[in-house]
Amino acid sequence: MNEAAANISWLPFDPRDWEQLTPAFGRLRSMVGAHGPKLIANNRAAAFFDRCVHEGRLELALVAPDLTYRLFDAAERQKLTIRVPLNYEEGCSIEPYHEGHWYVQRSNLEKLTAIPVTLVARAEAELVPARTPPAEPASAPPAESLRVEPGRDVGAADGPVHGMQAEPGGPQLLSAALKPTTAADVGDQAGAANPSQPPQAQRQPSPQAVTSKESPSPDKRLNDPAVGIQASARAQSTSEIQSETPAAAPHPGGRPFVVNWSMVDEEVFRLMNDNGEFSVDDPEWNAQARLENAIADFCETKFGIRPGETTIKDHIREPLRRWRQSRSET
Repeated sequence: MNEAAANISWLPFDPRDWEQLTPAFGRLRSMVGAHGPKLIANNRAAAFFDRCVHEGRLELALVAPDLTYRLFDAAERQKLTIRVPLNYEEGCSIEPYHEGHWYVQRSNLEKLTAIPVTLVARAEAELVPARTPPAEPASAPPAESLRVEPGRDVGAADGPVHGMQAEPGGPQLLSAALKPTTAADVGDQAGAANPSQPPQAQRQPSPQAVTSKESPSPDKRLNDPAVGIQASARAQSTSEIQSETPAAAPHPGGRPFVVNWSMVDEEVFRLMNDNGEFSVDDPEWNAQARLENAIADFCETKFGIRPGETTIKDHIREPLRRWRQSRSET
């Protein structure tokens, strides 16, 4: 080991602070060259990636198998360049070659991919609630009140008034000759009883004839035909509104899908036994990305869920190491 390599400080690796190289490049590519031919989009995104690394705006870390990492100074960063295949998801790499895995600092990546909010846009967003007029509360229907006039029964306020009318020159007896009288007839008779008052005074009701706002008792209201018709109409309209309201969708139940990682380990051993170590001569098995895609398809078929790329890489690292160790022992 030379003196320069001995002076390199390796730090404990925390995956929460770092993003893998290939997904990090994909995020920058979506900002720089999301459209157009793949080769041109990759070249533009790679040029922007290298410039950010050389200027120190994007920090790279080399992670060793023992989960320690090292950083690069300004002079070393000028020599680092990214290598991107036509399909970048197959796996990006950094040249010159270093043993280990490459990661990008997550905080730097967030700064380069975040879209800043201008003061004008923020002010317009704050004015949106002020421009929206407040909703007017629904006015409640006026309370129904029944007028009770002299000579009428409280339970039959809307019906005609039946009373005894005195026949001139005869006794006031209850007989079959009863005549129905209305409230207007009562007022006319009161005016005729006092002819000395003017017509306007005769037409004014007495204090006892002022409209009463006292509601009738519930038992008498039930006997009123008009009240029964109104209650029936309200019940019919309420049932129509309830029938037009769509029923809430049932909440799906059941346990969420879970991946059996023990079975995934067995699948990793099976695939590696069938295909062997990755080789550039085999276009269908030339990188670890081929194994990751096969494991993703296996999980989707077997367990009904397709884990993310980072999750798959984390779980196949150990069985892949054990397979290689078993091959070296034999």
